[in-house]
Amino acid sequence: MVIVLVIIVIAVVVAILASLARLVPDEAAPAPVTPIASESAPADEGGESSAADPGTPAGTERPEDTAGSIPEFAFDELADHPLLAEGIGLPNLECDLATQGETRSEIEAHASDVIDCLDRMWEPALRAAEIEHRSPGLFVPESLDEISSPCGDGGADYLAFYCPTDESIYLPVDLLGSPPEVMPHYYAWIVAHEYGHHVQYLSGIGQASDAEERARRVFSPGAREVLRRLEIQAECFAGMFLGSSDSAGNLDMSDHYHGFMEWTRTGGPSETHGSGEIQAQWWSAGYLSNRTASCNTYSAPAEEVAAQ
Repeated sequence: MVIVLVIIVIAVVVAILASLARLVPDEAAPAPVTPIASESAPADEGGESSAADPGTPAGTERPEDTAGSIPEFAFDELADHPLLAEGIGLPNLECDLATQGETRSEIEAHASDVIDCLDRMWEPALRAAEIEHRSPGLFVPESLDEISSPCGDGGADYLAFYCPTDESIYLPVDLLGSPPEVMPHYYAWIVAHEYGHHVQYLSGIGQASDAEERARRVFSPGAREVLRRLEIQAECFAGMFLGSSDSAGNLDMSDHYHGFMEWTRTGGPSETHGSGEIQAQWWSAGYLSNRTASCNTYSAPAEEVAAQ
């Protein structure tokens, strides 16, 4: 009888540890792991990748005929999505990033360089999952009032937004604000999050999530959980980029890891983006692992994508 009880206790402990393994502890900030070697060639002297078409330049509209190659998935298939398979990560590529500033022209130049870097890192990852890559458009208006997109203006509750209809990132200067002291790479983080949504919609994850949200009645608790899985995954994807950029020497993110984690924890609770603690843990999981499998919010239990 004693032996049986001991076996049961051990099994319970193992199950708990397996559940917690998804959320990376924050006691230390080790360097992100080295990703799989990229098959794409380094950028040439002009700053453009010779491995793939860089797509529509930042600041221009996306063409209207780009949606035909997006794969289709049901929501209950997303946990096994090929992009989230084991072993897919971002290459540590050196990128020439314009200095971060707070004027519209400075933000646009910096964001454009960040997108170029994201393009070069995500193209081989998407290719590994047999997903076609396209670069997103970029719009940096002075204010929210200047935005006219197929998705509306995003609303004043958000710093920035991604519109899947025109595959573009919108960064209204009046909402972005100044970078907090604990996060000098504030704009790169925001762009990387919105680019994470771009990846989701290129891969069919976003469309499956949207359909499920509608099926569960938008604004209902079940629909909000679906939206949180989408948003938290984009945050994890942003962590992957910042971790890879840190390893490549593009950003000194490791020096600000703990400060950013604490700052993120103060956010929320949010019905759409999760609690501050949840956001911090998933961002950290992407940063430390640099693997899309660590960003599989669709296989996570509800408590790991909670609103508070």
